[in-house]
Amino acid sequence: VTGEPHVRLCVKAPLLMGGMCRIGSLCLLDSTPRPDFDLEDCSFMHSAVEQIMQHALLCDFASSAMAVRTPTVADLSTFVTASTLPSSLQDPGEYSSDDSESEDEPEEDDEEEEEE
Repeated sequence: VTGEPHVRLCVKAPLLMGGMCRIGSLCLLDSTPRPDFDLEDCSFMHSAVEQIMQHALLCDFASSAMAVRTPTVADLSTFVTASTLPSSLQDPGEYSSDDSESEDEPEEDDEEEEEE
C-alpha cells in the first residue's frame, strides 16, 4: 500500500451476536507486513472476539435485568405504602410499649388507693 495509512497487514474477525447476527468486526491493522502471522495469532484473535462478545452479552443481560428490576421496585414501594400495617410499624418513633405501660400502672395504683 503506497498511501496513508500504509496498511501492510489487515486481519478481521467477525463479532457475531448469538452466533448468527454480525454486529461488527475486530480488525487488526499494522503498517509492517507480518508474513509469520500464524495459527497462534489467529487463536489470539479468536480469544479476543470471545471476550468482546461475552462483555456485550453481559451488558445486554444487565440492561435487561434493570428493565425488569425498576418496575418491580416501584411496585413493591406502592404495595408497602398501601399496606395496612399497624401505626406502630408505620412510624416507630411515635409509639413505644414502655411508655404505654408506665402510663397504665400509675392509674391502677391510684384506683387501688381509692378503694382502700
